[in-house]
Amino acid sequence: GGRVTPQFARARRLLRQGWSVAGLDVNRDGLEAIGQFPCLVTLVVDICDERALLEAVLRIETSLGPITRVANAAAIMPLGPLLEMDVAAVGRIFDVNFLGLVRVSRATLPGMLARGHGQFISFASISGQIPIFFMGAYGASKSAVITYTEVLEQETRGRGVRMVCVCPPAVKTPLLALG
Repeated sequence: GGRVTPQFARARRLLRQGWSVAGLDVNRDGLEAIGQFPCLVTLVVDICDERALLEAVLRIETSLGPITRVANAAAIMPLGPLLEMDVAAVGRIFDVNFLGLVRVSRATLPGMLARGHGQFISFASISGQIPIFFMGAYGASKSAVITYTEVLEQETRGRGVRMVCVCPPAVKTPLLALG
């Protein structure tokens, strides 16, 4: 199996506590590293494919029941000087890091809001608040994640779904190897 990300390590802890968990990733090896659990559904899904994401949410809710907590941590982090990054690379960063969040929120939040219960967690980064050399495109995408999540929280306040945006500092994860 592959290396377990911090999010999938958290998934293991939740599974051991009796939660039902769905893991989605573009990488099958990462999903297999979670292990085998009776209340685990793993799906290979590209966060940039809205239709596949909507189908995955339907499969999850059919298998495990209504979604009550979402943690969106999908990201890529190519590094380099901004003027040396081509526009397509910057676009890909935004497609995964920011528009991926938009797609996940649109696929999961309507059901949670209709039920009046849930938690929605967006993973941003301290680089979305503090500019860091060679991380300009990544940081800009994470600034967008922060703003989107904060406005989403304001627009849905009082409807039973708690919105949280986590902004960790640099953490040694497989993401650092994806640049």
